[in-house]
Amino acid sequence: MLKGDIMKKLILITLSIPLVILLLYTTNKFIHKKSAERNFDSYVETHGYQDDIFSQETMYDSKIGVFYIRVYYKKYPEREYEYYYFSNDYIVASAYEKGVQINTDEYLEGFGEENEKDNR
Repeated sequence: MLKGDIMKKLILITLSIPLVILLLYTTNKFIHKKSAERNFDSYVETHGYQDDIFSQETMYDSKIGVFYIRVYYKKYPEREYEYYYFSNDYIVASAYEKGVQINTDEYLEGFGEENEKDNR
């Protein structure tokens, strides 16, 4: 009878370990995804872009292991913007038009300036 109890405990432990690892992995992904979304929302609100967004989608880049936000703005629906969040303080923005990367700094600065002009 003692061998049966030991086997049951061993099977329970063997099955529990992968479940705990899966739960931790899923929770970690969820936390990082929500963090990227919160950071993006804060960035958009700070720069006044929230009303200019046509659509946005949270994606995961498995090659580098981070979440990013893919955004299309109303003003330039043919351009795809990607905001990568590597930590709370480090944001990388990229823009693509017809699959070719374009300079986002000029666009984002100009976009903000035009919004300020429109709001005057």
